Amino acid sequence: EKSYWEQENEYEYKLKSSLEDTNQMKNQWKYIDKHYNYLKKLNVLNDVFNIEIDGEFGKISGFRLGTLGSKPNIVETDEINAACGQCVLLLSAIAIKAEYNFADIELKPMGNHSTIVRLKENNKKTTYYFNFRDTTSFNNAMTTFLEAVNLMCYHFKGKYANLKGVVKLDSFLNMDTHKIDDERIAFNNDRLDEWTNA
Repeated sequence: EKSYWEQENEYEYKLKSSLEDTNQMKNQWKYIDKHYNYLKKLNVLNDVFNIEIDGEFGKISGFRLGTLGSKPNIVETDEINAACGQCVLLLSAIAIKAEYNFADIELKPMGNHSTIVRLKENNKKTTYYFNFRDTTSFNNAMTTFLEAVNLMCYHFKGKYANLKGVVKLDSFLNMDTHKIDDERIAFNNDRLDEWTNA
């Protein structure tokens, strides 16, 4: 009889330990599941690419995009190039996340040395640099970039047209390859305000 009770006690001890382990695992699972659901809701792009308006300027990740002709509103070219690079990186990240491939545009995010490549007939490539010092290349890069943004907007508009609760993109589509809300995106020293507003 003594042996029976010893075995019974040992069995109860193991059962109690096993139940405690199971409860501990369940609690860990709940914590991990709760944390996973929290992380799923996070939009990393919002944290990485902070976009805001600072007075006359649009800013992305702390870099101003635009310049005005008088101090203190003159923005250094490296800062403008860096802001353009952040825009290219953001559009590239969105395209990757959406599994969208541009047919004839290649985005090359490389910080303040970012480029955009136009693929032409016969596999010829033309590379445009977001280099504010070379206005011709810069303007071609901006035009091609805006075309890429437009293509992405139309892609999303078609893909999510029938879903409820999705932001309508009509307000974002008031642009063509040269203008946003009738403001020209081509840089011109005589029209810094217009370019900065665009």
